[in-house]
Amino acid sequence: MKIEAFRITLSFLYALAVDLVGRAGGLAVLWNEPSSVEFLKYGQCFIELLIQDQRRQFEWRALGVYISFVPSIRESQFRLLEQQLLAIIEPLIVLGDFNSTTHSSENVGGVPWTVSQHIDFLEFINNVKLIDLGFASLKRTWSNKRRGAHHMAASGSDHLAFLLDAYRRWPKPRPVFRFDHR
Repeated sequence: MKIEAFRITLSFLYALAVDLVGRAGGLAVLWNEPSSVEFLKYGQCFIELLIQDQRRQFEWRALGVYISFVPSIRESQFRLLEQQLLAIIEPLIVLGDFNSTTHSSENVGGVPWTVSQHIDFLEFINNVKLIDLGFASLKRTWSNKRRGAHHMAASGSDHLAFLLDAYRRWPKPRPVFRFDHR
């Protein structure tokens, strides 16, 4: 599905896409507020955006990534991303398809999970000091199970869109009643 048709189907106002290379890769970002997203740069494995939160007067970066499953390509992609990420000083979220997982519990079927198969991904996370948000839902799809981070419904793909809502309100903790023995 072309990005314009996808954008309209999902009721977003704006979209940016990096094209597929053959049948692999391809990235898309969709949003609604016109002044909230500034496209900074892109490569075959990433899209870098500056997100301007007008309500909170706060800026942060978002990096959407697609990492190949081919070891020789992965290595150069991780090196490129490390250079990109280490130069960023703003708060940052990195999301996308890394074609890897951090733990065997996130893998079902196929070749058994081993550290050696995923060491490049684990080292990348460590080198750039990323925090794994956790895992839920379909295998190999990540979520931190917190409000504001949701995977959208699948639509004929083995990938799911990730919806990040920065304005979700956190429930206020209820006050604890304590009986005073004075």
